[in-house]
Amino acid sequence: MNAHRFMGGWQNPSLRTLAGRFPLAVAAGLLLVRAAGVLWDFLGGYKKATDFPIFWYAYQYLHNPYLTPYWNGLGKTEGKGKVRIRTGVQHAFLPFDALTVTPFAETTWGDNARFEANYGAEPENEFLGGTMMFAVFGLFAEWRFFENWFAWGRYRQYILIDSQAWALVAEKRSPTAEPYFPIFGIGVGCRF
Repeated sequence: MNAHRFMGGWQNPSLRTLAGRFPLAVAAGLLLVRAAGVLWDFLGGYKKATDFPIFWYAYQYLHNPYLTPYWNGLGKTEGKGKVRIRTGVQHAFLPFDALTVTPFAETTWGDNARFEANYGAEPENEFLGGTMMFAVFGLFAEWRFFENWFAWGRYRQYILIDSQAWALVAEKRSPTAEPYFPIFGIGVGCRF
């Protein structure tokens, strides 16, 4: 891969490719990009039963040639109490014009109800208010089939970092919870 693909600013073709058609140029080499879509997760590593929930998501990031910060929000299309917000950093690589491979690291926030469902609903279980319950590392692959439309797949490795939840797992008080687990997902999205 050529180094020039990640250098420069708005005029760089790879930045335009990753940002889609309607990014906001914040500064030279820094683009605010928005995307939204739908995703399907396979929760086999997180739950003992097979589950394929469908989520909507909104995504925003400051694309640049180095390390890109981002946040996204997602919610389950069925049920309640399934809203999450994630923040992290990523760096995209373009092995081919229509294919992007992106390693990332992030943390996730979800409401207490989500964590109580898996780790116990005792009054003393604070779970940091849902904040930073997990550290997540992963790999995201995206194929752009139109200028702003893309299909993607991802692998996410969760690592439990909340000490209360760790204690509950160790005491076997949360039989379906795991301290480490993978989640695979696929989705479609659009940059706007």
